[in-house]
Amino acid sequence: MLKVTIWPAHINKSLFELKEDTGEWTLLVTKESCSHFKDAGNVWTQKQIDPITSKQIVSKAKKVVIDPTSDERIILGGVSVRIKLKIDAKETSTEFRSPISKSKEQCFMRDLIGLVKRNMDDLELQNYIELLEQHFFNSSPIKVIDKKPYQIKLIGGLTISDKEELMSKFETLQSKKNPILDMTNFYTTGRILNVCFKAIENVEGLTVLANKNAFSYLKEIGFDLTKIKV
Repeated sequence: MLKVTIWPAHINKSLFELKEDTGEWTLLVTKESCSHFKDAGNVWTQKQIDPITSKQIVSKAKKVVIDPTSDERIILGGVSVRIKLKIDAKETSTEFRSPISKSKEQCFMRDLIGLVKRNMDDLELQNYIELLEQHFFNSSPIKVIDKKPYQIKLIGGLTISDKEELMSKFETLQSKKNPILDMTNFYTTGRILNVCFKAIENVEGLTVLANKNAFSYLKEIGFDLTKIKV
């Protein structure tokens, strides 16, 4: 049995479990409640997970537990992970933070997250996984997800370090016909980026797809609410 507990900064703690019983593998994901985001949490279960892939992930977890990557970095924020592995009634464990690029820890998390994405299509869970990916793979929270029509998705939280990229993407957006700004998995942004959003509110044909966090933010800065779909 494999248990992976994840403590990401700014979003819900979670527990990933991969269990085997008489040859059948089951995947469980528990997202804990978070009062800060008014999120009650949830639990997802998927049976009949591919046994070959499951065994490969357990094997990678074993390598991480037995021989963890040496890491002397001082990390503030980021994400913390605890792996617990039980084989033949013996339990072993290890912990790491914000895995080093291309390390065995990052490869393990990539495969575990990939397993969830392939086997569980619930939208709430997929959104949570999308937020987790920002912590493990150093990916940008600003993604071009379609070009016809031109569509940008903002994922999680944006900070001043994202300003240059956001301005660049928004400049391109302003030149497109009927563009879409997807903020359905957005939770916050630094107020220094307000000017970036105000700069696009008059773009002809713009549609903003927003969750409650995005709608509240855009309303607060005086964005044109007629362009927003919640």
